[in-house]
Amino acid sequence: MKIRLEDPVVVAQAANEQPTWGVWQFPTLNRMGDRLLVSYSRAPDLYLDSADDYAACGLAASDDGGRTWQPYPPDRPYAFLEDWLVRDRDSIWLQGPGRRDMLKADLPEPVGRVSDGYHGHRAVRDPLQMPAGFESWQRLRYAPDDGRWHADPASVQDPDAAVASYDPPGRPYTTVYPRWCTHLLELPDTSLLAVFYGHRLDSRRKPHPKYESWCLRSVDDGLTWAFHGVIARDDHHPLAGYSETAVTVLRDGSLFAVMRTECAQPGGPARTRSRDGGRTWDPPEPFQALGVYPRFLALENGARVLSFGRPGVFLLFSGDGRAETWENRIPLVEEDPEDATGPFAPGTEHLARTQRCSGHSQLVATGPDSFLVVYDQFDYPNPAGEPRKTILVRECKVELAPRPAGEEPDV
Repeated sequence: MKIRLEDPVVVAQAANEQPTWGVWQFPTLNRMGDRLLVSYSRAPDLYLDSADDYAACGLAASDDGGRTWQPYPPDRPYAFLEDWLVRDRDSIWLQGPGRRDMLKADLPEPVGRVSDGYHGHRAVRDPLQMPAGFESWQRLRYAPDDGRWHADPASVQDPDAAVASYDPPGRPYTTVYPRWCTHLLELPDTSLLAVFYGHRLDSRRKPHPKYESWCLRSVDDGLTWAFHGVIARDDHHPLAGYSETAVTVLRDGSLFAVMRTECAQPGGPARTRSRDGGRTWDPPEPFQALGVYPRFLALENGARVLSFGRPGVFLLFSGDGRAETWENRIPLVEEDPEDATGPFAPGTEHLARTQRCSGHSQLVATGPDSFLVVYDQFDYPNPAGEPRKTILVRECKVELAPRPAGEEPDV
């Protein structure tokens, strides 16, 4: 395997110092037809007193394959952490309602509380007791022919997915948080899988104490979704449980997943496999020493790429088609783990856990053997040489050794 990494290209850069954790970071990268779109957070990654305090994400677009970028005015409410499914004919995404404030008097009493790992606890409510229509979903479909997003109502049938919220002290309302759908993928039978993480309710209608990952399946192109299987759950996990799950389809049709486990305490991601389309999964096992927010990309030439980070940002590659051997670990931003694993202190100007990047990244193919990766770097120099929070992309090309005769590439 030969890998060539091009120089970074600036997508967006803060004009002034931005020490607050969450601002000018957490980038995503997606494709809309021939256009590339990067979004990034503009809101502090802390509990705020209202959903209204969360700023809209920043957006930048490229129409020349990522060589140059311009600010992009939104033509729909882009949600944070989107990783929509790009297909030959269109792109689709399952859009939830997002954060919103709701009066406590209009809501049922919480059925429990769960730790969020950083700031304290979230109140958990039973979705079956919530007011009718409290949660609306849409299937968003981008049609390259007319360059527009089309919204259709979607049904999400998952009664055990807990409703988590933050109750600001002394306020009459609670801020309800969305269930995190991290991404969509298409299975070999053309059905769709939506990957989620959060908290679920047990048979007593009480919340499991740790984050867990699960998937929903749709057989009507994303209009109706039903619970399909738990990817990973461990009520006694020593860290936060399993979150920020990335799933990729392997050559034989099986699924391979990598999940975050750390939350305020250092810990590495875990991996697992499913051989029945996501209904059941192997017990999770450790994968890397450190890292959050893993993202997959399968190239047409058979190479598979994984990005992850914190501390730092890294690329990892597999060319065996089975995701068993991973090699050629390449740092995009390097950071000393000894300086990046201190305690999280909400409200401080600087985050002790990491000093150079958020660790989030995302991948988009630009050819059969090439891709772009987006990431952030807190100390990238501006034209005057001053360190600034910056959103960057880099192109990478991957050359695999010839496969044995008769062996098909992994697509």
